[in-house]
Amino acid sequence: MGHPRILRTSVRLLAVLVVTGMVTGAARTGYAQKVYLTQAEALRQAFPDEEVRAVPMRLDPQLRRTIERESGVKLHPARIRCFQGLSGGSVVGYACIDHVIGKERPITYLVRIDHPSGKIALVEVMVYRESIGAEVRLLPFRKQFEEKTVLNPLRIHEDIRNISGATLSSRALAAGSRKMLHLYHHYLRDLPGD
Repeated sequence: MGHPRILRTSVRLLAVLVVTGMVTGAARTGYAQKVYLTQAEALRQAFPDEEVRAVPMRLDPQLRRTIERESGVKLHPARIRCFQGLSGGSVVGYACIDHVIGKERPITYLVRIDHPSGKIALVEVMVYRESIGAEVRLLPFRKQFEEKTVLNPLRIHEDIRNISGATLSSRALAAGSRKMLHLYHHYLRDLPGD
């Protein structure tokens, strides 16, 4: 009769160890990845009726340094994917997908810039990997970026309102959007449409 009790106690102990291990493992990683949009879905948001074509990223070192200096943000061209939106053979905009670091983890986002105005038309959060601060994906925050150009500072507490509890993610998306505007201004806007 003593064996079943030992077995139940052992099973409970094992369950506690497994759950504790899971909790501490989750605490160690400190994030949960949430995919809001795939690349195909994000591009459909950016260009619902347009033809979409990938754009090669061929930045020479001097151009890269210029974009980094003016935007105040490091540029990793190999990581950025840009696309042209075309209507009737004419370029109507560019959408770029990149990653910025929030608090500790990368946030994957898309910025659509209208052509030839150079104004942001859309900012989307595609993948969020931090444990807090996902409110940056909500429309009231993202809408602040619309109509901004390379002439706007795109800085928290200047022309972008911060989200309490998501300060680092707010700052990261502002910096990433600023970087995309400078990439458009110095490189994308002069690419041929066909």
